[in-house]
Amino acid sequence: MKIVHVLNGVAHTGNGIANVAVDLAVEQRRRGHDVWVVSAGGGFLELLDNNSVAHHHVDFTSRTPRALARAYRQLARILDEINPEVVHAHTITPTVLGYFATRRRRAALIATVHNEYQRGVSMMRLADVVVGVSNAVSEAMVRRGVPRRKVHTVLNGTVGSPRRPPLARDDLVDLPPQSILTVGAVSHRKGADLLLAAFEHVLQDFPKAHLYYVGNVDWQHPADVARSKSWADQVHFVGFDAQPQRYFPAASVFVLASRREPLGLVLLEALEAGLPVVASDVDGIPEALDFGRAGLLVKVGDANDLAAKIKALLRLEGDRKSLAEAGARHVATLTVASMTGLYLDLYKSQSAS
Repeated sequence: MKIVHVLNGVAHTGNGIANVAVDLAVEQRRRGHDVWVVSAGGGFLELLDNNSVAHHHVDFTSRTPRALARAYRQLARILDEINPEVVHAHTITPTVLGYFATRRRRAALIATVHNEYQRGVSMMRLADVVVGVSNAVSEAMVRRGVPRRKVHTVLNGTVGSPRRPPLARDDLVDLPPQSILTVGAVSHRKGADLLLAAFEHVLQDFPKAHLYYVGNVDWQHPADVARSKSWADQVHFVGFDAQPQRYFPAASVFVLASRREPLGLVLLEALEAGLPVVASDVDGIPEALDFGRAGLLVKVGDANDLAAKIKALLRLEGDRKSLAEAGARHVATLTVASMTGLYLDLYKSQSAS
């Protein structure tokens, strides 16, 4: 099967959209399919090339009429050359341009909605099939007016990702005991401020605890607040790390305090690493945590509830271990291979129709 993935870019910056698209492209190529990626490029180009996934450069990020017309012409020319059975779009503009580019070709247009809360995401209804990365995302798209017959759900899978090479012992980061870890952009959506407020409560019972933010600091407010505290040296804004899993083995608890989260690839990676997880009960997070069986769910925006759940896990090593074991069992089913198989089945059903 000839498959073309279309998205804004394949930057190696912790972007979940790029991560999923790259995982799919590489795994599909390994299964013998002819696979191309069309994007503005980025740090995963070498990985794609090493796995014989061809890349064509098209910039979908500029929104001027001239730039959009140029991107459409480039995409149409690429599709003429490849003549694919499937065009798989992962972001809004490639979906819209892909719609017009596939109308005169016998190619199914699949659109995966990775972030349902984005402005303009309803335009992805133009695709022949709209895929939500969680049931929560799929239902949100139905509420946005996408016909239910068009909507499917394929949960993201991270186990076995080609993006994550095995770590050597020297790669691992040493952390103090009672270290709380979060990975992702320091932002309002990710609840960076909520986690900091919860950490202040945690310190009342665990005064030697440490908090690690691993990710780009997109919002300075939490760092400014932390600097004003007497415990400022126990809060660490590490910045982006291309291999955040280096921090997992030494952490005590992983936390994701997001206010919105379609699924959260990093949750799956934390479960895979054997970490007990505390995360917001919002959007696709409950599905990622098997509805509370694979991790503790907290009320969205409630720093007190978040602190209570973190303290409960820090207090009892046995609870941390049993929760981590449940998480590992759950995430073992969310593999890149299983995700790829579900997408291939979906492609085949559309190609046959």
